[in-house]
Amino acid sequence: MVGGDKSPCDDNGGEGRLKVLIVDDEPLELLNLQTLLQKASQPIEILIADNGLDAIILLEKVPVDLVFLDIRMPGRDGLEVLEIIHHRWPTTEVAMISAYGEFQFAKKALDLGASAYLLKPFRTAEFYETLDKLIQRHTARYATVPIIRQSLIEKVLLSGATLEVDLWTSHIGFIPNVVFVVEIMENQLVHILQSEIKTEWGIWAPEKVSNYYVLLSREEYLEEIQHLLMGLRIQDSKLVFAIGISRTLDLSNAFHQALQQVREGHHRMVDRCLAFIRENFDKMITLADVASSIHISPSHLNRLLKKELGTTFVEILVTARIERAKELLRKSYSIDYVASVTGFNSTTYFTVTFKKMTGQSPSSYRRERN
Repeated sequence: MVGGDKSPCDDNGGEGRLKVLIVDDEPLELLNLQTLLQKASQPIEILIADNGLDAIILLEKVPVDLVFLDIRMPGRDGLEVLEIIHHRWPTTEVAMISAYGEFQFAKKALDLGASAYLLKPFRTAEFYETLDKLIQRHTARYATVPIIRQSLIEKVLLSGATLEVDLWTSHIGFIPNVVFVVEIMENQLVHILQSEIKTEWGIWAPEKVSNYYVLLSREEYLEEIQHLLMGLRIQDSKLVFAIGISRTLDLSNAFHQALQQVREGHHRMVDRCLAFIRENFDKMITLADVASSIHISPSHLNRLLKKELGTTFVEILVTARIERAKELLRKSYSIDYVASVTGFNSTTYFTVTFKKMTGQSPSSYRRERN
């Protein structure tokens, strides 16, 4: 059996909760440990396994912070599971639980990487002292995790390095084969997206990689993540993201394929913006009008134009109007008429703008070309 129970003392939607796995083949012992954890002062998400094999299967799917592990169990006993945890998930703190007080059991458990050893029957205060000890060790160790994780992710994605399976599992928690590259222009909305991705679905790089947010995941969660992202986009039009996905084990290649997909998405968006301006420059259009036509926020569009074209919406609009004005002036249309059909609200404003853009007045430009 593998299961989970959300601690009732947590009312913050899961944010900041420790994940604690309890492993014991005795139902009453599982219930006792579960009850003690539910009464802990710190919000805890409780995961349960009643044998060693199920514990390993669960750990492969869900990153866990702390483990309370019984020694004597059928199949793989606690010491075997402890050795696997220490080898594959070395940042996970483990407390061994045993009814056996022999020195050799405790010594072997500590030699294999256990952080604590609880002897049954233990007092409630003794359990909470052990829990506090594990939390303190976890907190101290966790402070260095983002630095190591970022370094490994960048090494793989940017330089094409290959990591051993043990490094993936110990520092990332799994072996990813899907890369999401995300760009969110509204930075204050980043936490919304990141908090909506379930922990078991994947892991975010602690910092941007090449100026993009990166989510590493597995193909089995691909559809769920895509569905979630689309739902968020529908709910909040200001939450804008572009995603590149690659299903290859070559993560460096996957990352660069994803980047290319994101950038191609930018180009298509800019092309649609320019097409709208070309078709509507003679009207009194605004940045908001153009942004609405391609379903992004005005601020996002302005930053995108600046990034991709090195200019602003106003500069593009004015340029489009002046280029059309040049065509009409070469055909000897009157200056008043040209101003009126190119979107300027007065002939004076048109004249000033035209001279600023071309270095000539409209009348001088027309005379030289007729």
